[in-house]
Amino acid sequence: MALDRVLLESRSRGEGPNTIRFLQFSRPCVLVGYHQQLDSEVRLDFCKAHGIEVNRRITGGGAVLFEPSHVGWEIIATRDHPLLRGSPMELGRILSEIFCDALRERLGLAVSFRPRNDIEVRGKKISGTGGTSEGDSFLFQGTLLVDMDVWQMLRALRVPMEKLKAHEVDSLMERVTTLKRELGFVPEARIIKEAVASRFSKALDVELVPGSLTPWEEKRLRELLPEFSSPSWVDRGPQRIGSRTLLKAIHRGDGGVIRLLLDLDMARKRIRSAVLSGDFFAFPSRSVYDLESLFKDVPARMDAVEEILLGYFSQRPSPFPSLGPEDFLMAFHKALGKVPYLDMGFSFEETHEIFPVCGSLKEVLMNGLEWCLLPYCSKDLGCEFRKKDGCNECGLCSIGDGYALAKRYGLKPVTITSFENLVENLRRIKLEGSKGFIGSCCEGFYIKHAEDFESAGVPGVLVGMDSTTCYDLGKAQDAYSGSFEHQTQINVALMEKVLSITEKAA
Repeated sequence: MALDRVLLESRSRGEGPNTIRFLQFSRPCVLVGYHQQLDSEVRLDFCKAHGIEVNRRITGGGAVLFEPSHVGWEIIATRDHPLLRGSPMELGRILSEIFCDALRERLGLAVSFRPRNDIEVRGKKISGTGGTSEGDSFLFQGTLLVDMDVWQMLRALRVPMEKLKAHEVDSLMERVTTLKRELGFVPEARIIKEAVASRFSKALDVELVPGSLTPWEEKRLRELLPEFSSPSWVDRGPQRIGSRTLLKAIHRGDGGVIRLLLDLDMARKRIRSAVLSGDFFAFPSRSVYDLESLFKDVPARMDAVEEILLGYFSQRPSPFPSLGPEDFLMAFHKALGKVPYLDMGFSFEETHEIFPVCGSLKEVLMNGLEWCLLPYCSKDLGCEFRKKDGCNECGLCSIGDGYALAKRYGLKPVTITSFENLVENLRRIKLEGSKGFIGSCCEGFYIKHAEDFESAGVPGVLVGMDSTTCYDLGKAQDAYSGSFEHQTQINVALMEKVLSITEKAA
């Protein structure tokens, strides 16, 4: 990292020539961007336990896990070459496309540049790029992912995945690829470097000569190494643990289910990135990645989101059959609508498991709750009340805790024994003019029946369940009819928190 600074200063002062630098690390390391907050980006305890060193780049951008197989490449030069005189964005595009040409020609890889700063294969990121400048000189760099342990990357970087479901982690992992995955083998680093150097030599019409540091650069490197090894450089400023997290939202449209993960920087009130997945179709399939790329470092406000989405869909026919901008707007609205949950006292993780019905969460809780709807599948398999309403609170299952909780807060508990039984109870609640309900169900049930809950017209809040459900086990039809033979667990602690906050709101 110190050498990056040295080479850029040297070129700016005329002490050294235009340079192509390749770099690899003998051990895995995490490199955060110049502007990033260390503890918001990196799991420092994990890195220390696994011998992963951490340092800071002189360039901006996001944190990366740099593994020994990865090949870093850098161009340090002045801007007097005809190809290099454009804007920083244009400069990045030109240099990235030259790099792509090298991989296509030598390795036969279908690689392409995606603005702002990604190089990808079939919509999956295989290299990130970034740069900085000093005077009339610049440093532009990229990291080529040759082979990597994606799970280690997710654990080393502060991706809050503990509360994500398996398919959501898979969705994150699918956004990244490597040369080994694409080619079926790991090319020698020498071949990669030769291909890249040759292509830059040809594209820029220059002769490349192997070289070493100048005496000035050697001296300057010795001066800077202590600074780049110090906590003042690596840590840079006050710690803000937890300022970054994921917000989740689910929207079911006519064309399928949209799942949205928003990587949100609360301190800056900006969306770092968005990951879209679901059971919808896209033609071409990379369209979802094109849409995601528009949400890098944008304001976390619905007016900004709406401008981006309407601009995207106005420029082309929708690549998503039966899904339009209004569907994606609703997904973003639901995700960003969870930010106020924090002011109510809920944690980010808890927002993943709360689904308001017929109004915002604040509106529902202010209105008050009178009923508590509990699923029969959480009752003990041998319980006499397994298939019917009621509970003797024997302590053998979490439903007893749910009944006790309801009584403590003055709610009417009822066991839901089938989908038809749910509809009947919602109809009864509405006819009686009751204020609303709190209920427990799994995410899969909520997705499938969100419209049914809304059309019933009864305000309420659903709390996600803690354990494997019928939808995880492929037994949704059994649950629908009331014959699901497995015991689940309701999230009593979160239900109690909702009721406590509701009581305070009232």
